[in-house]
Amino acid sequence: MQQAILMFFQHIGNPALDIFFQVITLFGEQGILILVGITVLYAMDKDEGFALVTTILAAILSMGCIKAIVKAPRPFQVLDSIKGKRLATATGYSFPSGHTTGASVTYNSLARYIKTQKAWVVASIMVVLVAISRLYLGVHWPVDVAVGYLIGIACTFLLPDRLLDLCRNKKKKIKFSSIVGSILTAGALALGFLLQAKLIEAVAFTDLFKIMAFGGTGYLGFALETAYLDIDLRGTKTTKAIRIASCITAVIVFLAGIKLLLPAALYIPGAFLRYSLSGIWVTFLFPLLSRKILFRSKKTLLQPNHRNRP
Repeated sequence: MQQAILMFFQHIGNPALDIFFQVITLFGEQGILILVGITVLYAMDKDEGFALVTTILAAILSMGCIKAIVKAPRPFQVLDSIKGKRLATATGYSFPSGHTTGASVTYNSLARYIKTQKAWVVASIMVVLVAISRLYLGVHWPVDVAVGYLIGIACTFLLPDRLLDLCRNKKKKIKFSSIVGSILTAGALALGFLLQAKLIEAVAFTDLFKIMAFGGTGYLGFALETAYLDIDLRGTKTTKAIRIASCITAVIVFLAGIKLLLPAALYIPGAFLRYSLSGIWVTFLFPLLSRKILFRSKKTLLQPNHRNRP
């Protein structure tokens, strides 16, 4: 059955559909999901943003761990009749689909936050198209995209409310972020050294290493920001747009710039620095450096205005 489904997409393939699905598949890729995550953090309610980003990371980490354990080959690797396309995005193992998992949790979580029928329709269409794109491109089995969708939708409905309850207690949020950040960062460092020494398989663990490095320092940044900055995200649409653009620009510099300075194959310190600096930049360093221009501190807002006193 799975092979028959893949052969159907191979038979209907043509240059126009190649272009269409290669564009569609971008909406499940790392770069777009990071962009969405940064937009969420700096344009939404602060606690809702934290809950949504944490939900996305939980789904992607779960998917990455399953990939590393199952180690399922991709269709084009075992079937001569399947011609894989856009193979640059097929870096790890096949099961489950990372693109479908990311699209499912991200767009469904946004629809759940927006709470309109139109948002759910758009989210559903996006997730289905991303899933189909992975089948059309020959880089995933149907079961891969089905399980990826289920992981995303399960996290969407199981986690946000619990995370919002956590955010209502500042001490618990700081503790949660510190523990999660420390575990992920330590895990990324361990994986980095093991990958560098070639003691574990790069295909299985490289993507998981990147996720853990980015997320680990990101959560340490959440803890620091909550404890010491407590920024206020209110502002005009223009201010929010500048925040998002500035933050994304720096992430691009970290991801691309350090790669130019250090060999791409160097996990420690090269890749670890790229992803860990990006993570803590998004959640702490950027608000710290631009707080007087693009943010305000809630602590400052709560201070009495002595000049207005009679």
